[in-house]
Amino acid sequence: MKNTHLSIRFITSIVMLVIVLSLISCFNNNVKTKELSFCSQSPSIEKLHISNKTYNKKIVANITITDASQIALFCDQISKLKKVDGKVNVKTSLGFFEVNSNEDKSIANSIEIIYTRYDGVIIDYRGQEYKNDRLESLVLAWFIEATP
Repeated sequence: MKNTHLSIRFITSIVMLVIVLSLISCFNNNVKTKELSFCSQSPSIEKLHISNKTYNKKIVANITITDASQIALFCDQISKLKKVDGKVNVKTSLGFFEVNSNEDKSIANSIEIIYTRYDGVIIDYRGQEYKNDRLESLVLAWFIEATP
């Protein structure tokens, strides 16, 4: 009876430890907004310039988003990016969308939404790789809406 009671306590302790470690690893994967200075000036972002550099030539080449509510949606999705562990092969891709804020078209402050061949959609910002499929869906919806 004593051994059974100890076994149950031991198994319960291990299960609780696994749950706690899983939760910690999930929360550590989320990106802190401070890391992404792209939207830190969100109230002052008046425009998003987005270029279509994908192989899909059936949609327009460039769009500009000026609606404050749409820019807020974009920045909300930026805050939900999850950092990718390990290296992703972005050299064999199907193209990308390049996003710049206001008139800042410098490559240093652009976000690339890359369609990789093997790893799905990857968001590249200043050499760091992230995931957020909703961000890609939002940008693609803007392109589809702008296409005549």
